[in-house]
Amino acid sequence: MGQITRKQRDIYLHDGGSRCPFCSGREMVSEIVQYDRLAGIIHCEVECMRCKESWVDKFSLTDICNYD
Repeated sequence: MGQITRKQRDIYLHDGGSRCPFCSGREMVSEIVQYDRLAGIIHCEVECMRCKESWVDKFSLTDICNYD
């Protein structure tokens, strides 16, 4: 797994995780690997199918609304 630079991370987050931080490819697959209920954080393992690099996305609970 390659080392993600601060610049790559910032661009990836700014783009909403829509492109690989290593090669800018859009061909990515992900899988939830951990859910920390107490911290409200979901860890998703992501792999780019174009360059084969992988990383972990972290998602946190930011809001709640009624289910309609």
